[in-house]
Order: sequence, then C-alpha cells, then structure tokens
Amino acid sequence: TDHNHNTDYEPTVEKLGAGALVKTVTGNEVSVPIGHLNAFPLEPDRPVPDPQARDANALFKFIREEPNRYGVTPVIQLNHPRWAGIDYFTQTALDPVTGTSSSRIYSADFDTIEIFNSNPGWGYFDADLPNDFSIGGGIHSVLQDWFNLLNRGHRYVAVGNSDSHCVHHNFAGYPRNFVQVPQDLPTRVHPRLVAEALREGRCYTTLGPIVDFRVNGQPMGSTVEAPTGRVLVEVKVQTPTWILVDRVKIVVNGDVVETIEVEPSVRADGRFLWPPIRKVVTLRHDAWIVALVEGDEALDPIVNGADRPILPMAVTNPIRVDIDGDEQWTCTLDWARGEAQNLASLARLTASDAAMLILASAEAATPQATKLVLAGLSTSDRRVRLAALR
Repeated sequence: TDHNHNTDYEPTVEKLGAGALVKTVTGNEVSVPIGHLNAFPLEPDRPVPDPQARDANALFKFIREEPNRYGVTPVIQLNHPRWAGIDYFTQTALDPVTGTSSSRIYSADFDTIEIFNSNPGWGYFDADLPNDFSIGGGIHSVLQDWFNLLNRGHRYVAVGNSDSHCVHHNFAGYPRNFVQVPQDLPTRVHPRLVAEALREGRCYTTLGPIVDFRVNGQPMGSTVEAPTGRVLVEVKVQTPTWILVDRVKIVVNGDVVETIEVEPSVRADGRFLWPPIRKVVTLRHDAWIVALVEGDEALDPIVNGADRPILPMAVTNPIRVDIDGDEQWTCTLDWARGEAQNLASLARLTASDAAMLILASAEAATPQATKLVLAGLSTSDRRVRLAALR
C-alpha cells in the first residue's frame, strides 16, 4: 500500500512474468489527521477516502461500503495506533488502561491491529516503562491496548508490518504475517479467503520465528471446550540457523502465566528445531490464550537496526477457552461484571482479573467498589494500580 492511493501492482507483476510467485491485492494506507490505517481489497479506479477525514465512524463506513471484484467487505487494519501524532488510539481518546473511548470520533469497527510496526517492532514494548533501547516515537503499549480490548470481548486480530516505503530503510518482510488459507500457491490464493482468515484470527505475526500454537490440539481462532478448566498449551518454534530465540511466554487474559526459557535441540537443513513446549494451564473462568516468542540476539547483518537492534519476536492470535460448559465464551469484563456484586477482595486474583474487577465495580457503583479501589491502590502490580487510579 501507499498513502492515500489505491495502489495496484498487478500490471507490474505481469510485466515481470512473476504471477506464479506473488499475488497482489489493491489496498490503501489511508492517512488522515486521526491516524493511519490499511484497507483492502479495493479497486484501483475507485475514489479514495477523504484525506482530511476526522470522524472514524464516517471514514470506516465509507471503506466498508467500497465495492470490489471479490465481493469482500474491506478489511480495516489500524497502523501504528500509538505512534505519536498519527496514533489512532490517542487521537480518538482510547484509554490505555480501560480500553474504552467516549470520543464521538472513535469507532470500534476495525478488524486488525498492528502490534509490530517497522523492523524494530514498535508497539510491542511498553514505552511508559524503562527500556534498554530506543522505543521510537511511540507512547504506551499497543500490545497492552490489544490485551485490554480482548478482555472487553473485542475480537481484534494482531498483525505486524514492515512499513517499507523505500528500499534501504525498513526492509520489507520484517515483520510479516502468516495467514492460514487452504492453498499456498499464489495463483490459488483468493483475497476473500485471506480476509476471512484474518477476521477469524487464523494468523500470527513474526520477525523471524515460525510458530505453531495450539490449545488442546486446536489452532488459533478456535474456541475450546474445557469443563475441568485444565488445558494443554503447545508451542512449536522453528527458525533458520541465523535466528535464535530465548523464551516463549504463555499469556492468559493479558497475564504472563508461564515463561519458558528454550535452547535449540536439533540443527538440520539450515534450521533450528526448538523443543516443543507443552504446558498444562489451569483456568478459573473463560479465557483467551496467546503465545509470545522472544529472542535477545539481533538479526544483524540480515536486518540492520538503525534505531535499535532488530530482535526476533512473534505474537500468535488467541485461542479462546470455554470452561463453564454453556457453549458460550465469556470475556473477562463480563466475568468481572458477574462477580462485581459478590467479590469484595482482590486476594488470589490475577492482575488482569483484579484490574477488570475494580473497573467493573466502579462502573456499576457497587457497594464494595471503594474498598476494591483502595485495595488496588495498595498493590504492587502497576496495571492494578492504574485501574484503581482510573
């Protein structure tokens, strides 16, 4: 894509005789005062959205209604939504603690969120915390924004993009997205199936590691029934030999419940096969689970880091777990609303549960809301304290 153009690369691909190698889809990096976002599929000869649009509701409606040859409702992807100055979340007042906005120009009608932006993966790390390296022009944490929104029941999908507008800065493909579709031959990849897979969360984003992530044998985008509350989380990682990973984190409802340090077990055919990770995780209520893969050794010299080292990382999309047998998945916010009239203590709660219980109790003005807020202010967990301060 390019800024405010419906860019069509198909004639170039045909001229190069590369149609068997790459599939193109016309899209647009819609760049307006309230932020940047990608939209696809579009038609090259259709009018572009108003570059001065300041109301996301009208803007997103325009994009959703754009016709295309595939009969697909265009996908809307938020690009670098915390990159100061062109940050959709800030411009439309999305609270980085609650995951809510009361701004009249905010719209929740988008599909995917860019967790990794550019080669450094801006957005993954929390810019409000001390870091050993540059975090660029970002504020807050897009990863935490995503967690907040998932906890409120939204089904947004994590993606990453290299934001490559020129050849020698931000090398193309780091990060990139792997999307599960029935065919991987470019001539048989249909944009409708790509859009469907994205919306269903059957993809992950990566700066190198290849990841297979499952819960009770089911892949990303699934909802798993687990009446006992115990699930088997499996993560398999592969990398070429010039990419090393150091740890895999298992995240439940925004809390890191397991951090597994890893070392490669097999080196074959120019790649590392990392030992499969299998962990039994116990849940107390319905939950979403993702895996984060991290490495500490830079990708230099394959991908040079001008602003900071380019690290191998990957983020999977969620697998949801229904443990109460009602065949209906319940988000953390709805769980907290159900408990807000009963729980008067934060004891034995995870940070995400405690934060959401505080917010839900305060929103509902329950009798124990003040007690929960005061308890939250005295905890050592930053996210719980922030929720209490809100």
